Amino acid sequence: MEAKRSQMILDCLAISSGYIPQHKIKNNFLDYYADFVKLNQRKGNRHLSQSQNSFKKFIGKEYISAIEINEHLCERFRSYLLENLNGETPANYFSRFKRVLEGAGKEGYFKSSPAAGFASKLKSNKKVKDILEADEYKKLINTPCLKYELKKGFVFSLYTGFRWADVKPLKWEILKKIALSK
Repeated sequence: MEAKRSQMILDCLAISSGYIPQHKIKNNFLDYYADFVKLNQRKGNRHLSQSQNSFKKFIGKEYISAIEINEHLCERFRSYLLENLNGETPANYFSRFKRVLEGAGKEGYFKSSPAAGFASKLKSNKKVKDILEADEYKKLINTPCLKYELKKGFVFSLYTGFRWADVKPLKWEILKKIALSK
């Protein structure tokens, strides 16, 4: 108990100083990242957990200590995200990564966040998404389909502009309730 108490006192004192406790240097930073995700994950928002998955894939190993996370690694991770993801996703994931590092800094893992000097960058899409022309739209609606429910969902998607991922979980009962409430 006394040893644990002493360690906690040292940890508290280390936060305001430049000293990083030895046990935090040797801890697996991926465990800290996982705990941070569990405590800070918002329902319906997967950016934080996907940032963690991308970081794990980037480092390619099951263990990384806090001392290995430096500015160079942060810059390489940002480049990795920009090379492998599109649109706002690289910026979203990197900003969540920076948030994790800031939290770790407050808990004494870093003197200052190694990613503090890096801005989250967007990657503009080079591919322009195709849109349906009127004749293509009519042709799709008139195309026979053996799965009637699938076709209803597809036509609904065409009329509303919803993505398939948004349409698939919908139930007709929900739509009827929404229609009746207006």
